[in-house]
Amino acid sequence: MNPEGIVELPIAPWTAASQVQLISDNGTTIFYGDGIEAKHLAIPSFKKFRSDWVSFGAVTVSQPLIRSITLSGHNLIVSWCTVPGRTYRVQYKAQLKDPAWIDLTGDVLATEAIAMKIIPIGTAPQRFYHVALLP
Repeated sequence: MNPEGIVELPIAPWTAASQVQLISDNGTTIFYGDGIEAKHLAIPSFKKFRSDWVSFGAVTVSQPLIRSITLSGHNLIVSWCTVPGRTYRVQYKAQLKDPAWIDLTGDVLATEAIAMKIIPIGTAPQRFYHVALLP
C-alpha cells in the first residue's frame, strides 16, 4: 500500500491504539493480467483502490535538531526544535574526535516548540555543540 489519503482523523486525544483509515488507488497494480496498470485502465469502473485501518502505534519523541547558533555580544544563543514538556541538555566537545560530550550546566525544560540556551563564550578557540533529549 502507498497511502495517498486519510479518510478522517480520530477524535483527540490520540493514543497508541487510535486508528485511522488510509486509502490508496493502487495505480501501478496490474489487476487483469493484461499488462495495463490500474491508473491507465480505459474504463474507470475497472480501477480499484484499497482501504486499510492502521493503529498509530507507540508514540515516538523526535530527537532535537539545532535550528541556529548565533553570536550576541559575548554569548552564543543555541536554539533547537523541541517537544514541549521534555527536558534537554546542551553538550559540547572541543574536538569532534573527543570520545565524550561534556554537559553544560542548566538543563532546559521546553515550554514551546523552540527552546534556547545562552552560553557565555569562553577562551576556547572552538567548540562543537550537541543537544540531548533527556529521558
